[in-house]
Amino acid sequence: MNVPWFDGCCLSKKGAVRDYKEAWQATRYLVGGKMFALAGGDRYGKPIGIP
Repeated sequence: MNVPWFDGCCLSKKGAVRDYKEAWQATRYLVGGKMFALAGGDRYGKPIGIP
């Protein structure tokens, strides 16, 4: 999933980092080791996490 505005918004938060969770096939956004956003797809490939 490639949504530049979502990525930019999440990474603009102080201390935010992005990683990819292979088991979930999703990109996670974390601050201090705690996830605050997720972008990926469900088991049918339908996008989740982006309004």
